[in-house]
Amino acid sequence: MKLKFKTSWIGIALIAIMLFSSLAGVVIQSFYFNRNDLELPKSNVIDYKMDPQVENYLLQNGVTVISFEYNMKCINCIQQKNSLEYYTNQYKTQIILQELANESLPVSKITATSLYGQYNVTNANDTGIFAILCNTMVSPPLECVAK
Repeated sequence: MKLKFKTSWIGIALIAIMLFSSLAGVVIQSFYFNRNDLELPKSNVIDYKMDPQVENYLLQNGVTVISFEYNMKCINCIQQKNSLEYYTNQYKTQIILQELANESLPVSKITATSLYGQYNVTNANDTGIFAILCNTMVSPPLECVAK
């Protein structure tokens, strides 16, 4: 009889520990991170560098963040910019594009970051841009399967 009494108390203690640790996790998380403090971009095409906390929040929610650094005097960069804006507007819920003018760059630089990793490409063409999107988007378009 004594053995049965001890195991039931141990079981109750383990259940209580699990319950209180779950509640403590919820309380700590509510103090640690408050989404209301973040100022999310109003558009999915922006011309500034996002705050790292905002970028991390978007990445955790399945958004692909693309940083496009380019020289305004670059002729090829205009076509790349148009292509990136087209894809960004096609997949508004999945892509945020940061367009960052940098006069010191000789060629454009594209950095795509998502839950699947980070890809860096310089002076990409339309095919290269689409390949980056296929590799980084959480829910890629059907055209990615065909290529």
